[in-house]
Amino acid sequence: MRSLIKPISMIIALCCAMTVQADTVSELEQLINKWLKIENQNNKLNTHWLEQKSSMEQTLTLLDAEQQQLSELNQRRKKAPASLLKNANSLLLNNRNLKTINNN
Repeated sequence: MRSLIKPISMIIALCCAMTVQADTVSELEQLINKWLKIENQNNKLNTHWLEQKSSMEQTLTLLDAEQQQLSELNQRRKKAPASLLKNANSLLLNNRNLKTINNN
């Protein structure tokens, strides 16, 4: 009986080791699969970000150009009333002069 106990305990120990090893391999496979999925998601996010970044940079460039044009237009409009007022005063003065000349 003692001669059977040693081989049986060896078989049991070997089976336990194989089970633990199988669980470890299974866990390792699961972890590797999770890691691969995360890497895939990361790559997709990076690709999406690069696409969005390029689009946003183009939009920003266009908005900057539009802002500059609007600023220039605004500056011209600010100068225009003064110039128009000067021209209107000049026309009024000319009109008065003509009336004076016509009345004489």
